[in-house]
Amino acid sequence: MNRSILFTLMLVAAASFSMVTAGDCEDGYRAGRQLVWNYWEEDLDEDCDNGWALKLARLKVMERFAGGRNWKEHRFNECAINGADEIIQDLEEKCFDKEPSQCMDLANGAAETIVTDRVCTPKKEVGLSTMQKHRGHPHRGHPMLRRPDYRK
Repeated sequence: MNRSILFTLMLVAAASFSMVTAGDCEDGYRAGRQLVWNYWEEDLDEDCDNGWALKLARLKVMERFAGGRNWKEHRFNECAINGADEIIQDLEEKCFDKEPSQCMDLANGAAETIVTDRVCTPKKEVGLSTMQKHRGHPHRGHPMLRRPDYRK
């Protein structure tokens, strides 16, 4: 067989392969984006307060578009994941990069939790805790329960 004919056949085969793959990829890309968009609209109410759950959308996409039985499904799924990743990135940018209030609210909430849980716990009922009762003395045991020693 002539080399030029063989080369031409190879080019035709490659072009056919890429046309099929491109269609599968475009369909997969749209399917991945649509899955995330539906999750954003229906489950997250298009609300950036719920935007932190977009990571769950990626897990749903990875589960839905895992593997494939053949090269077409594999290619479709790969492109679906790429499309989903792109829209997740766009939504996260919209919610967190362009609108810093989400991050500020999160930081304020975290600071409040730390202060409430670790530093300024609300007053509890007056009485001995279980730990104090078992130790036999109300101020022995945990360092936070000890009275300060002013004799030093």
